[in-house]
Amino acid sequence: MKEARSKRKSWTEAELRELVSLVEQHGTRFTKIQKHFSNKIRTVAALATKYKIWIASLNKDKIESEWTPQEDHQLRIGILTFGVGEWGKISEYMKTKNISQISRRWQKISQTRRGRWTAAENAMLEKLHNDHGKQWAQFAGILGRPARNIRVHYSFQFEKWSKQEDELLTNSLKEFGFDWEKILERFPNRTIRKLKSRVDKCTSINPFVNHGSWTAEEQKLYEKAICAHGSKWLDVALVVKTRTPKQCANHYTHYVKSFCSDREKLLGTYKAKRRRRRRTKFDHLENIELNETRMLKIWD
Repeated sequence: MKEARSKRKSWTEAELRELVSLVEQHGTRFTKIQKHFSNKIRTVAALATKYKIWIASLNKDKIESEWTPQEDHQLRIGILTFGVGEWGKISEYMKTKNISQISRRWQKISQTRRGRWTAAENAMLEKLHNDHGKQWAQFAGILGRPARNIRVHYSFQFEKWSKQEDELLTNSLKEFGFDWEKILERFPNRTIRKLKSRVDKCTSINPFVNHGSWTAEEQKLYEKAICAHGSKWLDVALVVKTRTPKQCANHYTHYVKSFCSDREKLLGTYKAKRRRRRRTKFDHLENIELNETRMLKIWD
């Protein structure tokens, strides 16, 4: 191995000319080129890397460091056409920039703008979504904002639930129950996941959930559920049936904890953790004064 490494020397001009002529004959099939190459020490990987370096050195003069507005426009078209990450195809399309320059430029122009959205940006986002779908990463360079911010802004701006949709959702729940496939037929622009999340977040839409003060029957079921499941609020809500897990948790913290007897009845082994009050500099001053008075009494 040491002898083979010692024989490997830097590339000569004759070897480079031979490599270029073989690439012209056989293309970039370097396994075939390595068989016809005169210096057998050169491996397939060495031939391929040397050819790439030579091509990059030729393109250095053509590639400019500064980006023009026309090149930025070409880059945006290439991103919409080929997608984010297809830097080789985009460089072939542009012909004036290499892969590293394109990727760095995309990172720079896709995360520049922050703050409030203008009406023109909203109109452009709506048009892009209608034409290309939810390609947030591709929209980032066009709008000059991060992809995550674009996705969140679109959900808040264009996917808001209206009062009519909420009423339709409550009526469909009363009619079909939790048969989401039938409910989805009335909401062509929504998905089952969005319908479920809307019902979970906005409990006033759900007609099977009670609001306000708890009834005696609900209280009895609640006590039985806590004795059986403890603080597993999802299981408790399944037993009560007319309250959500969040309502069950809030009911325990705001109602049951205020009565010591009820708390001991429901959770016998439960012990409330008392938070220690944070000591301040005034506490130290009080202790100093107290100790001074004690010392005076002793000396007197």
